[in-house]
Amino acid sequence: MFRRWFDPLDFPPAGKLKTKAITKELGFLNDKALAAIRSNSENAADRLVTVYKDNPLDITHLEKVSKDPRWAIGSSFMQLLEANVDHFGVEARSTYNAGHAVALEVAAGGDLKTALAVNAFADHFLQDFFTAGHIRVPRNEIAEIAKNHPYSIPVLKRKSVMHNEDGELGLWLESPSGEKWKAFGDGRLPGKVFSSETTSTNLDQYRKAVQRSISKVRDAFNNKKAIQLSGFAAWHHAPIMDKVSMHKNSHDPLLKVQGSKLLMRVNGVFSGKYEVLDELTKGELPGAKVTG
Repeated sequence: MFRRWFDPLDFPPAGKLKTKAITKELGFLNDKALAAIRSNSENAADRLVTVYKDNPLDITHLEKVSKDPRWAIGSSFMQLLEANVDHFGVEARSTYNAGHAVALEVAAGGDLKTALAVNAFADHFLQDFFTAGHIRVPRNEIAEIAKNHPYSIPVLKRKSVMHNEDGELGLWLESPSGEKWKAFGDGRLPGKVFSSETTSTNLDQYRKAVQRSISKVRDAFNNKKAIQLSGFAAWHHAPIMDKVSMHKNSHDPLLKVQGSKLLMRVNGVFSGKYEVLDELTKGELPGAKVTG
């Protein structure tokens, strides 16, 4: 499956036109972000945050560009946004594992350049596992419930609200290596927060994981042998999902799934109280704007 996702990146003519058009739209933002990163100054991280805050993406315009009939190929921006369950929780983990495995096989076969490109694609899903708004939202379960739910649009909005809430309030995390830190959402990158409880930062942790990910690809190339799933070293520095909601200072998740029922938290972020979403889903929930 991951091979099929990666191979279309070698686009046919229409796909190349679409890629160029979208890249052109994102070019100004990317140039400013790269300038901030390359400045190598003490406030580079703050400058990068400012770039993204001052230059929000115009999703409506990008949707229009992606649907231009001159390059009628692949999904539109909104279609991807509505179906991106592989960017959340266990699905993100599984997607990274699949991509990293392909990269290791390619590297073991002697093609290091392609292997690193495949692994970079996989590392995007690894990164999602470090973004607070992507860690514990039950995106796939909600999508399944919404398929047969008479009020699916409000249900889908609620998952966006949970994504935004976790990203804004942040979550306390712990890795299998014993590191502890607080992560926020994409909108608050790089999320450098220090306190008596933290031993690291989210940016530090992600860098460690990516470095281990890349080193395993190089090892596979040098040894002409791919390692098994149990040896995927990136996860030594990634959050343990089962512990995310257990930390005393992490707020309760807005949504939980029990069987075929979707529950929503009531009476405050630390209340521990939930109600089944049935007739409530007919109403609108404020703050459902999709963000990073």
